[in-house]
Amino acid sequence: MTREECCAVVAEKDMPMTVYDMIVAMQEKYAGRPAFRWVDDATRTVQEKTYGQFVADIRRMTRYLQANVADVKGQRIVILSRTNYEYGVVTFGTVMAGAIIVTLNQKKTWPELEYELGLSEPALIFTDGIDYGYADELKAAYGDKLRPMNAYEGSAPAELANRIDTNALMMLMFTSASFQVSTVWPFFTYGVKRSPRP
Repeated sequence: MTREECCAVVAEKDMPMTVYDMIVAMQEKYAGRPAFRWVDDATRTVQEKTYGQFVADIRRMTRYLQANVADVKGQRIVILSRTNYEYGVVTFGTVMAGAIIVTLNQKKTWPELEYELGLSEPALIFTDGIDYGYADELKAAYGDKLRPMNAYEGSAPAELANRIDTNALMMLMFTSASFQVSTVWPFFTYGVKRSPRP
């Protein structure tokens, strides 16, 4: 979509400026519109979630973290999963709780992940339950912190409130540089700072 096409849908002055603004806009302006469509693996049928349902699930995830992580603000929450609907819920719910989202590549080797998890010091780890070749090692090292991606489903939605510190760390992303050394990329709401592996 070009900038002009985008502005025809939403005026530039009305575009969300922060993650919180974006989530409020999803709820207030687009609640009835489809946000996600996918084919369910088990039933082979098309599933759909509206923006309103997505925001409700984000708020459920926020409440889940508030109830299950002491002093959640600033705590690191890891996602170790393929991309799916719940990935978005966990990501935005974590940010809305004021915690730090840490995305890891589930297809790395156990020694690589063990190193990155050690650096991350996660409060919780959300996984898709697929064994990528290290399930036993992950469970032995972090069993009490492992949660399914949909763990939030039984929670009541948290209040829609801005808990995001725009001057604080929001996301950590590990990547592999061309020289095959893991690199940490901390994301702030105002930019990106690169910190190489020691």
